[in-house]
Amino acid sequence: MSEVKVNNGNIEDALKRFKRQCARNGVLQEVRKREKESTTKNQA
Repeated sequence: MSEVKVNNGNIEDALKRFKRQCARNGVLQEVRKREKESTTKNQA
């Protein structure tokens, strides 16, 4: 689970850090993999 704290109300920087952290942790790759698996199961 990725987590980022907002400092001084700067949401833009926090969002950038969150996206970077998700990319490093492979979160998006895992989501895409699971979506692909679920769509192939639904088609069969």
